[in-house]
Amino acid sequence: MFRLTAGFLVAAITATGAMAADQLAPFPYYPAPAAVPQLAPAPPPRAFDWGRCYAGMHVGTKTVDNRIDITGTPFYRAENISKTTDTLTGPIGGLQLGCNMILDHGFLIGFELEGAYGKKNQVDCSSQTDPVSYCVDLFKEREAFLSTRFGYVVDDSFLCGCTGGGLLVYGRIGAGYTKTDISMNVNAISYVSIPKTITDHNPDAHVPEWAQNYDLKGSKSFFSPLFGIGIERAITPQWSIRADFTTMFSMTSKSNLTVNKLRYLNPEFGPGAKLPKDPSGIEYNPSLGDKLPVQIREVETKLTFGVNRLF
Repeated sequence: MFRLTAGFLVAAITATGAMAADQLAPFPYYPAPAAVPQLAPAPPPRAFDWGRCYAGMHVGTKTVDNRIDITGTPFYRAENISKTTDTLTGPIGGLQLGCNMILDHGFLIGFELEGAYGKKNQVDCSSQTDPVSYCVDLFKEREAFLSTRFGYVVDDSFLCGCTGGGLLVYGRIGAGYTKTDISMNVNAISYVSIPKTITDHNPDAHVPEWAQNYDLKGSKSFFSPLFGIGIERAITPQWSIRADFTTMFSMTSKSNLTVNKLRYLNPEFGPGAKLPKDPSGIEYNPSLGDKLPVQIREVETKLTFGVNRLF
């Protein structure tokens, strides 16, 4: 009886231990969740920084007032044609780059290099036909400018997402390079008429004793003072837009037009030939390579709108 009871107790204890062992078995392992990264707070806005270098582009329009004073020569004697005045207008576009430095109290100084391209052409013909008439063709294409900017930063934060300093007003002074190509065609006839050598239906017809028709070409490069004003607006921390008005004054400068093509009415008077005395004052026919002195003066104005990327 005792043995039976002891065996029963051993079996019960064994079963209870097995159940307890099952209940104490470890659960499956799951790693702890990764920490959620904390986003850094956005930096607070600050005043726009104009004291940087920049590069950009611009488009606009340009007007060139050109005056040519023609000097008389033994082969060019005009009674009323001594000057021609033309206005060349057209679109212009280009690139600019520069650097700024901020001074005390919001003042700024900097420099800018600018290149521009825009074809401008004008043909001017005289209304006079006796004894000399002409047509002048003026052509311009490429230009370059170097200037110093003097500005003042206005405490204005509109558009730029900054706490202030988003507006710059400036003036500039410098020098510009431009070149004008000139082509000229001249017709000159004698005041003295002679009968035609070949009769036709009008046997009493007369022709000028001599007549000239010749072409000249030349070009003039200008290095001229430049003055301008402008306004520049920051629209983001790196970008700005601007409007700029500039004037360049070209001093009166001497140049020469060279004869490069000849045509004559009377074969008796060829290139370089001495002409009969004539009230026109023209003494001889020009030869290839002869020079016609001229004086040229230009005033250029341009209005452009541009965008700059500051670095």
